[in-house]
Amino acid sequence: MNEMLRELLADVKAAARLGQPEGIGVALAGLLEWPEVAGNPDMEAAFVQRALALLGAALDQPGVPTSLLVGMGRDSQAAFRAIAAAALCGRALTGEALARRALDELALDPRPEIRQAIALALRPRRAEPPAQTLLAEWAASGKPKQQEIAAEVQGG
Repeated sequence: MNEMLRELLADVKAAARLGQPEGIGVALAGLLEWPEVAGNPDMEAAFVQRALALLGAALDQPGVPTSLLVGMGRDSQAAFRAIAAAALCGRALTGEALARRALDELALDPRPEIRQAIALALRPRRAEPPAQTLLAEWAASGKPKQQEIAAEVQGG
């Protein structure tokens, strides 16, 4: 899988740099054939960290339309929602309202993999004021899934 992941990351990064939604879609479509993704199974935490969070980071590029990421965040495949969630974190922290609304929704996703991808994306940025604000809002939200993410990021 390491070679497959390297190739996929290279393809996604190239399409993201060019701002080509079609190219991103074509590159990511290959994920549907991976055993970790095919059939929308529960995914191991290591796969989320090793693959999905990295793919999300690759899509956190200015040329990638936020609308594409929001659409991915509504996909029936949890893997695509996790990738979108990780990618949307950076935009939400810049104050982009559409990205923030989508991220708030994804933080409530029933699949733990999506929340894990968010935590992985936010953890390295937790000291930044916008991340601290977001995490404080989630901690005070009264919504257990958002509170769980905030506690994990702030404590981990």
